[in-house]
Amino acid sequence: MYGKLGIRAPSWLGAVHRATGATALVLTVFVAYNCLWALGLEVGTLPNGEPVSTRSFVHGLVGCTVVGAIVVKVAAVRSRRAPGWFLPVAGGLLFSLLILAILTSVVWYIGEKGWPSQVG
Repeated sequence: MYGKLGIRAPSWLGAVHRATGATALVLTVFVAYNCLWALGLEVGTLPNGEPVSTRSFVHGLVGCTVVGAIVVKVAAVRSRRAPGWFLPVAGGLLFSLLILAILTSVVWYIGEKGWPSQVG
């Protein structure tokens, strides 16, 4: 990207990247709000007396760091004084945290519901 890959990107790619990023940010805020409202971020027991699992706590912690990584990446994009390595590292960190948050849910889902089978 930015002329470093050795290929020329189409002129519309930057606008599409910004639009999908803004959409992802808005959806992330709604998902984070729902998760924190439904589960909270605490160690101990839920209001119904059920203990909070380690997976739920790790998922909530990673989810909160995703929001922080979004802020860091937006700051990296807007910064003119940041070193050249800062934006790729911020983007890679955000991507890694998103994958970790998704995997903590996938592991729970497969453990609870089993592997999805093909119907038909």
